[in-house]
Amino acid sequence: MLNSPIPLNVFHQNIRGLRGKPNELISQLYPSFPHILCITEHHMNHSELQQIFFDNCKLGASYCRSSFEKGGVCIFVQENLRYVKLNLQKHCKDKDFEVCATKVRFNTTQANIIAIYRSPSGNFNFFITKLGVILR
Repeated sequence: MLNSPIPLNVFHQNIRGLRGKPNELISQLYPSFPHILCITEHHMNHSELQQIFFDNCKLGASYCRSSFEKGGVCIFVQENLRYVKLNLQKHCKDKDFEVCATKVRFNTTQANIIAIYRSPSGNFNFFITKLGVILR
């Protein structure tokens, strides 16, 4: 948990493939790495994603495509934050609605952090419908 009045720093990057890019990403964020790092289009499977390490961070939540290549979303959370992974897997559909989320608790507040992606070739109506469902 954060013990200072510093605001929660959340960063999002559509990385278009995370393989071989963690060091480049870290160098762009230096010297102030965010508390929460949301990545879309990581292009990895679950076992590959588990091998990605950022100092003082844990993989908080993720979605990896099962039927198609590329895509995927994930959230890395600083180790000193308390968080819970929110299970949104049942709402996911490759290309149409790729989502993962965490509930982060800091100071006396909590926030739901959502990483979401839809392929340009995905079904927009399906995306809007599912987005409404998870926001409710």
